Amino acid sequence: MKKIMIMALCVLLASPVYAADVTYSTILPDLPLMHGMTEQANDAVVFDKASGRIVDLTAISSAAPADILAFYQKTLPPLGWQMQASGTFVREQEKLVISFDSNNITHFSISPKGA
Repeated sequence: MKKIMIMALCVLLASPVYAADVTYSTILPDLPLMHGMTEQANDAVVFDKASGRIVDLTAISSAAPADILAFYQKTLPPLGWQMQASGTFVREQEKLVISFDSNNITHFSISPKGA
């Protein structure tokens, strides 16, 4: 019993500090938004098809793309997403691609895995 309590305490202490401060997208409720990131919900495109959902969402952040990718490489796997390549994750039958443009805009694109 003591061993289990010690293991539980270790898990709690190892939890990321930012976990309590994480907010989620209003368009993709299972997508955490990095601290300081502002979702552009009015610009989002969402299609729900029989073959899966297609979503294009943007967010503005002053963080460097490398820091944004590091955040998602850490936060997405516990949500079931597996990294395939830098900025590309898969979960069940969906693919999530995170990309950037030169205006501090992060693009999140979800499509069926085979698309």
